[in-house]
Amino acid sequence: MSVPDCEIRRAAATDFDGIRALLDLCGLPASDLAAQSLGGFHVAVRDAEIIGVAGLEQAGDAALLRSVAVHPRLRASGLGTRLVDASIALAQRRSLRALYLIPNDKSAHAFF
Repeated sequence: MSVPDCEIRRAAATDFDGIRALLDLCGLPASDLAAQSLGGFHVAVRDAEIIGVAGLEQAGDAALLRSVAVHPRLRASGLGTRLVDASIALAQRRSLRALYLIPNDKSAHAFF
């Protein structure tokens, strides 16, 4: 499947409900997220729908890459890679020294 035509941009507080809905759909935890904590997140948006998300949870000069999710109908499209690349670029702009990942299921292990 080819990369979907969408916009990848920094998340805003107004994206919170859409991000939570996508994370819930993908079986990823979202209970610890707040609209104010999305400063390190990117979203992929198509037709006003959030179809992908990836976030950095920063602590000092390191961050956890978390909440990487793509709508199930768009998996294997390259969208996840684009979101991760945006997160890595943000980590580089912030001069972070380390970026960590905790894959939580088989599909995450396969992707990363």
